[in-house]
Order: sequence, then C-alpha cells, then structure tokens
Amino acid sequence: MCKVAVEAKNHSEVIQLANKILELDPKNVDAWIDKATSTFGLTTGGNNRYDEAMQYLAKASQVAPNDARIQQARVSLTASQAWWYTVLGNEIWEQAIKWYHIKRNAYQQMGSWTAGTDAKKETSEDAVKAINHYLQASHYAPNDLTILENIQHCAEFYDVVTWTDVVRRKINHLQWLRAKADSQKYLPGWKVELARLQDELARLQAQRGFMVERRTKDTENKSDRRRQRLPGTNPSWLTLGNDS
Repeated sequence: MCKVAVEAKNHSEVIQLANKILELDPKNVDAWIDKATSTFGLTTGGNNRYDEAMQYLAKASQVAPNDARIQQARVSLTASQAWWYTVLGNEIWEQAIKWYHIKRNAYQQMGSWTAGTDAKKETSEDAVKAINHYLQASHYAPNDLTILENIQHCAEFYDVVTWTDVVRRKINHLQWLRAKADSQKYLPGWKVELARLQDELARLQAQRGFMVERRTKDTENKSDRRRQRLPGTNPSWLTLGNDS
C-alpha cells in the first residue's frame, strides 16, 4: 500500500503508512526512505522540510550504514532542494524584471535621463531576494552552472547594488568552472599536439646524435691522415727514407 501511495505521489498517505510500518518494524529501511522522500515532498514556501527529511535518512543509516539506497536518496533530496530554491529565485526575478520595465517606461515618459538606473534602484529589493534564493540553491549544488549563471546575470544587471563577497566568489567560481570545461574540451587536441612534439624532439635528438657521431668519425679520420704524414709514424715513410 505504501509503494502504491509513493507511485501516486500521495505524500501524506505515504507518511502515514510508513509510520505504521515503522511501528511494526523500526529497522525497515524502505519505510524510512519513503517517509523522508514524502516529507520533503510536502515542502512549501513557508515550511521547507528538507532538514526533517534528512533526519529520517539519518535514522535509516543507523539501521543500514552501507545501504546505497540511502545515499541515493540523500543525493536526490539535495538536488531537489537546490531546484526548489532555484524556482523561488526565478519567480522573484521575473517579478523584479516585470516591475523594472514598468518603472523604466514610466520614467522615460516623464523625460528622465536616468530612467533605467532609477528603475533598478526601485526594484532592487526583489533582485536581492532573488539572488539570496540562488545563493541558497548554490549551497546545495555548488557546481551547478545554471544556478551560478543566474547569480551572475542578476548581479550584473542590477549594478546599482553593492553585492557581497559571497556573490563575487560565486561568480569567480563560475568563471573557474567555465575555464575548466574549456580546458577539458581542448585537452584531447593538446594531448595529440604534445605527442607530436615529443616525437619531433626524439627525432631531432636522434639526428643530433647521428651528426655528432659522424663528426667524431670524420675528426678521427683526419687525425689518422695527419699522423700518416708525420716522419716515424708511417711505415711507407720509413721505407722511403731508407731507400734514399
């Protein structure tokens, strides 16, 4: 019955059935996981139940420390938590942009030369709320490019706000992740080029060794010829000398 309720995403019923199962069998890992997942499923804007859900998974870990399903549930709930804060941030961001355009058009109709800046100042409170949600999301998914890009876009657009060091660090982290992705993209090509250069270096070294050996032999040959011309070192010279 609990599994049927899980498939139907009837979170309240899942929790009730899981509680009954745990009364009979406190070591039932499936019941703890189902209870945790459905508890988070009841999260609302005013009541985030992520921490409560993670406590139930901790109970499951006490029963079965090495059960891979528990870690999978943790990863899934953490990703869902990041997604939840991202959705909240997107909703407030859309509201901020909507009011920004309304305010800017109003100032433009009044002939203001600073319509855009004034509109940003009046709607910056919503932008701050949005970016705070994105920061929360990034806490649970530090390397999520979409979340980090949301932070960067929001901070750059609302340049009238003095953003905190936390925001700047997130933007720097985004740039580092992008650079890392580019490096990984070009890495295969760099490896091929490195192998080519290594082969070329080996060829030049071999050629240099051959040339050094050849010059050594040439030098030895020249020395032999010179010694042959010296008196007392060449038998033919000695023979000629005796004949004379």
